[in-house]
Amino acid sequence: RDWSALREMPGATQEGLLNAVAALKEDGRQELTLLVLGKGGVGKSSTINSLLNERVANVTAFQQDVAKPVVYSRHAAGFTLHCIDTPSILEQDNVSDARLEAIGKAVRGRPVDALLYLDRLDCYKVDSLDHKAVEGITRVLGPRIWDNAVLGLTRASESATPAGLEFQQHVEQRAEALRSAVAKAGGSVEEMAVALIENSSRCPTNADGEKVVPGEVPWVVDLVEKVAEVALNVEPFEYDPRAAARASNPNRRRKWLIPLVLAAQ
Repeated sequence: RDWSALREMPGATQEGLLNAVAALKEDGRQELTLLVLGKGGVGKSSTINSLLNERVANVTAFQQDVAKPVVYSRHAAGFTLHCIDTPSILEQDNVSDARLEAIGKAVRGRPVDALLYLDRLDCYKVDSLDHKAVEGITRVLGPRIWDNAVLGLTRASESATPAGLEFQQHVEQRAEALRSAVAKAGGSVEEMAVALIENSSRCPTNADGEKVVPGEVPWVVDLVEKVAEVALNVEPFEYDPRAAARASNPNRRRKWLIPLVLAAQ
């Protein structure tokens, strides 16, 4: 579909998005696929709605996640953006391998240029469910998926900051804790950028009418720029269930060293 809602965004936002698109087109790209993952209630559907400036995904107080992966594609300026919305990767207090496998099936044969992994800024610790979520993604999709990741922190307002901390300190601590969880699961965190996101209708705006997060950062443009940077600098992720299983199995890592060790003995 034509991305008609792009023309309804503030002029500065349109310019920022089209500049990111131009950089991708200069690199010979005609499309970009963004996969959005996270637990339930972190704002996956809301973020896609904000990004596309459309209510493509229905978000209510009692049903905050889609039932299965859904692809929303929009075309503008000779370029196509594909956003893949996904259900929660948790079912109650456990990782749902069935949901993760359905996500894998949805992207099989479709190169993923960037992963947007979402969590909330107004949560103050990484708990066992966070570790289970990250480990589940790594186990089913493979650790290679994290090479293409941008970490998105939703509900990014001053009110998300706990007492005794500056806003930026809290962002850095929250991001570092989540990066550590990814690293512990076997994923790469060296180039994982952080994007702040505020989907609330009460999100403040700047003089140009753009939605901004603390620091006067227009967050929609900032998010797209970080996603585009990943797409320009990292090879797309391609899901292969067999390769993912081999890479995520710690018993299979570095098995090529065994003959060398035996020879040395």
